[in-house]
Amino acid sequence: MREKLHILIANSNHKKALDFKRFLEEKDEIEQVYLAEDGLEACRMIMERKPDIVLLDVILPELDGLGVLERINTEWKAESRPAFIFVTSVSTQGLVECAMKLGASYFVLRPFYPDGIYRRMLQIKKCNSSMHNRVEVRANRRVSRPYTMPAAAAAAVSDFQMKTDQDEKL
Repeated sequence: MREKLHILIANSNHKKALDFKRFLEEKDEIEQVYLAEDGLEACRMIMERKPDIVLLDVILPELDGLGVLERINTEWKAESRPAFIFVTSVSTQGLVECAMKLGASYFVLRPFYPDGIYRRMLQIKKCNSSMHNRVEVRANRRVSRPYTMPAAAAAAVSDFQMKTDQDEKL
């Protein structure tokens, strides 16, 4: 796993995506931030750039966010695919459940606090890197198992609700 994160932001609102890209590029833990304006471009960039985390809107031209996640699931093994964080202004209980069943790590509603999303990305990186190559002992033999973070694990972390005065909504 890379030391610094590579992030893909898939959002059809170019201004919002660019604002968040600029915010992330100032962070020490971020090495590269890519932008995609539609679902097909997001799929292509995921396959080519292999980001660690994808920030994905539900509503995208060409192919929606759930379609992107479905397509990546069919083309990549779970342990090697990026983590997906849905960042959207559209939400129903069914939509959230569907995204999580497809393997999303987290689901955030707009407006959001950039620092909160950044902290969540660092948590996801920490979970994936510390458990990626864990070894499990079963029946007196060592079996190497790659780790795939359960979708509910990232969603269950409660510190995201902590907001500081310097947090700014996007």
